[in-house]
Amino acid sequence: MQAVSDVSKNIIHIAHSTSAQEQAIKEVNLVVQRLTGLTQANSAITEETMAAARQMAEQATEMRVQLNYFNLKKSNNRINALSVILLAQRTFNLRNSMSHC
Repeated sequence: MQAVSDVSKNIIHIAHSTSAQEQAIKEVNLVVQRLTGLTQANSAITEETMAAARQMAEQATEMRVQLNYFNLKKSNNRINALSVILLAQRTFNLRNSMSHC
């Protein structure tokens, strides 16, 4: 009779262990799902950041082209430098207004 009782206790112990393992696996699965979501969000943010960086690089190149129109030497006066700044601001404002259309 003791052997039957021991087997019964072992079966109950195995059932409890299986239940605990099932719960642990569910928790791990939930964590993996959360990590997957965070990874996807991070990937999207990275893509957006890279697109913005490319756009800024293109705008910087365009601004350099625009600024190369002016030949600023040390002997030029402040008015020429101010003209360059105003042109750059107009170019930037024009690009921003066009991108919102």
